[in-house]
Amino acid sequence: MSRKLFTALLLTILITGCNGVSHYEVDSFVLAYEFYTGINLSNKGGDEGCDIYIQPEYSKTKRFVEFRSKGEDKRIYDSLCVANGDYNHRHKVSLLMDDVFIEGAPSSFSPNITSLEVLSNQDFDEQHPSGTSLNDLIEYSFRSFGRYVNSGYQEKYFSDTYTNRTKLLKDISTENFALISYGRNGELGKIHFIKSPDNSAVIHKITVKLTTENADIFSASIDCNFID
Repeated sequence: MSRKLFTALLLTILITGCNGVSHYEVDSFVLAYEFYTGINLSNKGGDEGCDIYIQPEYSKTKRFVEFRSKGEDKRIYDSLCVANGDYNHRHKVSLLMDDVFIEGAPSSFSPNITSLEVLSNQDFDEQHPSGTSLNDLIEYSFRSFGRYVNSGYQEKYFSDTYTNRTKLLKDISTENFALISYGRNGELGKIHFIKSPDNSAVIHKITVKLTTENADIFSASIDCNFID
């Protein structure tokens, strides 16, 4: 099943009087979870520096669970909803074709991220020699359902569910990383350097280390040209 087919389940398609419409009573805002097993990086150079997209990697059999799953998969889905505090959002979901995912509905990556660290193999500036954290120089853009769910589904946080948030990476807490969903390009998030290195003529090999709630550490590197 493709990413577009998976990401879906439109939260409310209100279609009445049509054959083939299935209706569900659901207790959770997040309707599906997709399991990633690693990360890879892609980048775009520009006048403002080097943007890096953190993309999920999957096993050969990409696995997901959702609210219509059966058996063990349904048990896993329910346990993730409980673990994420997402079990008190009683609402109706109507689907025109019950076996088709429709792009736009709430789906989240699993496991949750607990921390990200970004490093370079080159000296970035005097305060950031090779191999030290660059988190204070990075804005991280991501989309998460966590604040909306953890607030008890307060309306003022609903915009988090369809727009990206951007914060300095050093200021992002574990709670902020909860229930990450797809960015515009299917990414876990985007890294943007708020300044260029002192020596922009040198190619920097940027490494991202991602730690999950399961204590897995996923790491990937990419060459970044800050003068493109």
